[in-house]
Amino acid sequence: MTIVFYYSLTGNTKFAAEMLAEKLGAEAVRLTDQKNLDGNAVAKHEYSELADDPWGKLDGHDKVILMAPVWGFGVVPAMYTFIEKANLSGKSVIIGATSFFGKFSSKPAIKQYKAMVTKVGGTVAGDFYVKGGTEKSYNEAKLAAGVEKVLPKITRM
Repeated sequence: MTIVFYYSLTGNTKFAAEMLAEKLGAEAVRLTDQKNLDGNAVAKHEYSELADDPWGKLDGHDKVILMAPVWGFGVVPAMYTFIEKANLSGKSVIIGATSFFGKFSSKPAIKQYKAMVTKVGGTVAGDFYVKGGTEKSYNEAKLAAGVEKVLPKITRM
């Protein structure tokens, strides 16, 4: 079974992740940062405090999709905290990023995600990016087109 974990501050990743989960028949789990960190937290290497217990939702799922925006070419604190504490042993992990700049800014972040997932025992099955907007230019049509574009790739992973 597949599960999608995502973090979204402005709604771009939320829209894309929930649409992806719906298309795959998967559960979508939103990671909620109780510290309300922003893009500056990446440079400071700050950790999030996540609400609830998202790690408990990993049980019973063999395919995990992690999806988050790219901040400062890096991993958002909420996803960093989630992965660091996750037991991904025996799980196939697909890494997804949303970014206003697309592939250019997603590559360094995805590289970081891959290293983190491997460190906690996960097997990286692949990665993808969806070009999103900024908090001032949320565009559902653009995001939906991006999800539709990557969907065939994801279903093959």
